[in-house]
Amino acid sequence: MAIPAPAPRSAPIREWLGLSLVVLLAYLPAVNGGLVWDDDGHVTRPELRSLHGLWRIWTELGATQQYYPVLHSAFWIEHRLWGDATLGYHLVNILLHATAAWLFVTVLRRLVPSAPGGVRTGLFDGPLLAGLLFALHPVCTESVAWISEQKNTLSTVFYLLAALTYLKGAARCGGETPAIRRPLYLLSLALFAAALLSKSVTATLPAALLVVIWWRRGRLELRRDVLPLLPFFAVGVSAGLLTAWVERRYGGAEGAVYALGALQRCLLAGRVIWFYLAKLAGARTLSRSRRLPRLRSCGATGAAAAARLPPLYSSPDRSFPPWDSSTSIPSPTPTSPTTSSTSRASAFSPPRESDGGRCGVLIAAKSTY
Repeated sequence: MAIPAPAPRSAPIREWLGLSLVVLLAYLPAVNGGLVWDDDGHVTRPELRSLHGLWRIWTELGATQQYYPVLHSAFWIEHRLWGDATLGYHLVNILLHATAAWLFVTVLRRLVPSAPGGVRTGLFDGPLLAGLLFALHPVCTESVAWISEQKNTLSTVFYLLAALTYLKGAARCGGETPAIRRPLYLLSLALFAAALLSKSVTATLPAALLVVIWWRRGRLELRRDVLPLLPFFAVGVSAGLLTAWVERRYGGAEGAVYALGALQRCLLAGRVIWFYLAKLAGARTLSRSRRLPRLRSCGATGAAAAARLPPLYSSPDRSFPPWDSSTSIPSPTPTSPTTSSTSRASAFSPPRESDGGRCGVLIAAKSTY
């Protein structure tokens, strides 16, 4: 039986270039877009554009809209390169999304066996088809087209790099303890930390790795599989708790609309899985905003707040129209980090991914891949 020839070294580069070209063509209309929603709250502000400002991004909670220093360091570098011109930000986001799709293909090829004979060609290249679906699915549009959503594309790149590095380290030493594969283990942990400091929702990585290990071997062993991932769990939980505290302290994420019980939060979080599975099968009724379901357990507060919020819609110039004057809620303007948490809570600020705890309140459709 003839042994199939290994793929040429240039194949991954050609694949990445091909995905980048496809993604660029798909998202070409976004290249000429301006600032929408809370984009201007993420582009580096004048007082943070110096080296001292970069130091503040890392050391001063509240200096940026959210404490994601890796993300805002990227914005800082981008502003040094092209200032307020939006073209550069859109191109970087498109490039990051294409890179994430390519890394997704690479991870799948490590997990999914080849076709008979070890060959993947044409339409039978399952990982590549999955990568193209990820790259071109409409549900990712907002993550790629909005400048503020660079936290999604950047954190996904770090997330997949961390996963790929960990899986490579486990394969090279037969799944033994991380002390044997210490360089790759530490690199994977560092990449995971970078993902968390870009967007803390990436804290799911260690749980995802455990699911992958169980799927491949059919069992989990405490010493070999679980213990090496405990530092990942510790870092992920710490990042999540820090984000929650920062959102309450500096983002005004407190009050009646956030007073949800454990069951209510589980119901809201569980709906996300079914929502994205449904959109994967049929991406209909996608828009920039959506309303969370009005769970009976949410009480009248959430329903009353939702009833007072006017709907959002897209205008031809990709900007939001003014709020209707009959509403008692002020126009959605970016909030200052120096504003007190009390005044922030009383004013309407652009919702973020941490606002998933609200029920019956309009939130921006922030895709988290």
